[in-house]
Amino acid sequence: MDRQGNTDAPGPIGAVVQRIRASRQVTVDELALRADLGVAAVRDLEGGRGWVTSYGSLVQLAEALGVSPVEVSGRPVPPGGRAEADLLGTAFFVRRLLAEAPAQPVEDRERAVDRLLQADLDGDESALSTELLACMNAGCAEPAVYAAGAGLLRRLGFVDLAWLMLHRARAPEHRAVLAEEARLLLELGQPEAALARAGRATFTESLILQAIAHAFLRNGSAARAALRAAAQRAESPETAGRVRAARASVALELGLPDEALDHFGRAADGRLPRAERYELLVVAARAHALVDRPSDAAELLDQAHGHAPLRLAFDPLAREALHHLRRTGAATRTPRSDRVR
Repeated sequence: MDRQGNTDAPGPIGAVVQRIRASRQVTVDELALRADLGVAAVRDLEGGRGWVTSYGSLVQLAEALGVSPVEVSGRPVPPGGRAEADLLGTAFFVRRLLAEAPAQPVEDRERAVDRLLQADLDGDESALSTELLACMNAGCAEPAVYAAGAGLLRRLGFVDLAWLMLHRARAPEHRAVLAEEARLLLELGQPEAALARAGRATFTESLILQAIAHAFLRNGSAARAALRAAAQRAESPETAGRVRAARASVALELGLPDEALDHFGRAADGRLPRAERYELLVVAARAHALVDRPSDAAELLDQAHGHAPLRLAFDPLAREALHHLRRTGAATRTPRSDRVR
């Protein structure tokens, strides 16, 4: 369903795949062969009857078309309202601020950074955007600020600015910077590079990212070994909850939706920040959709929307799942879901 309510329109990724394939004069059969996908799967995807269910499949399609996965995922999406338009406008202000000297003196740097990091944990993209611009305008140079800013830009699809933000942090071994660079490499379809980057450290988040990179490479045993190592290093209930949530993500990426739902059940009651709980809900929703439980999937997407509505709007695989559910008639309860194309 597009923003005008046309249920026959192809899904967001399918539409982009069809456009790029046609522009390169590649046949459906050729694309299916290059991407190691069935011809019927490619036809269903382009016709809006199928949907991309994993980042691994997204990467395969992008590689077959010779483009970035970010381009195939259709980001940045056209704004569906004032909040989305304001958020997309952040990239232009960031570009200008990176090229200019700070315009204002720093009055309370610590409090400004705390507000930004809290907005990031809350999954509040609007507040994160506001605090990022305020911190940059005030000359805050903490690596965590640049890492959080890079994460926002990555989610919006502005990967060039995300890389620039990480470079400006000038702290490649800082935990937040290292982790965000690995996430960016994963999203760009470079799991080997992400694995090498995350492998330079052994803190919990880096081990989780190593597990996800292994899952992208379909190396289930290595992914599970990395998660076991992460669980052993978990120093708090919050960190342990993060590892349990990661197990669900890894299982889904490996094509094991039932296992992902089992891990979701164990992680759902854990202590997770709102942003990470959003991610867990979307993983579980996608898993429910894959095992033909559309009502459960729609309910979880509804909850995810309540946690971080703007993240849902810009999340390519969440949009894919929502499109699939709309075709089954199961996503009518998702609030303001017409804003997620």
